[in-house]
Amino acid sequence: MHSHKEQEFIHLKQRNRSVAEYEAKFTELAKFVPRLVEIEQDRVHKFEMGLKTEIRKQVVPYELTTYTSVVNKALIIEKEVNEAHAERERNQKKRNRFSGTQGRNQNNKVPAKKPAIDKNRENEAARCSRCGRREHETSNCPWNTGSCFRCGQKGYKIANCPQMDENRSTQAKDGGQRSKTQGRIYALTQQDAQASNAVVTDNMI
Repeated sequence: MHSHKEQEFIHLKQRNRSVAEYEAKFTELAKFVPRLVEIEQDRVHKFEMGLKTEIRKQVVPYELTTYTSVVNKALIIEKEVNEAHAERERNQKKRNRFSGTQGRNQNNKVPAKKPAIDKNRENEAARCSRCGRREHETSNCPWNTGSCFRCGQKGYKIANCPQMDENRSTQAKDGGQRSKTQGRIYALTQQDAQASNAVVTDNMI
């Protein structure tokens, strides 16, 4: 009788039982094999080894030394594990419902609404991420290709660009013409002023 109970105790595992059910069975069988659990640490170790893996691997690191503390910790962890399982199941059901709804929409060939395009985002997306300009893609950016920022030709930078020399020459000519024009306007203004003074003088006489 005792031999059978001893073997049952030695091979006792939690399996599909709850921690409370496992503890009740453990206590029942331990009565028949007191020599195996007379030392508290042996009782603790045997109980821990019979727990489900997901509970045992969280209980053992605490290195608890009393049977009561191990049972209480196992009950707490079991509750946390069950709640985590329930949460995963709820999330899985939500995903399944979402997938089923998508499948029905596809079968009914209901066209999905196109999301409104944010013009600001579109403009930002069109900008070169290297220099911030919109007139070229990042892969064609002069920073990456080593070409001139002004004309796009390779072999020189914008400071040495021939077009820059042309612009400077044009600006110099325009500047000279503006100076001549301003000179003429100034001369005309002086003549007007002298003529006005002459008229004033004649009237005073």
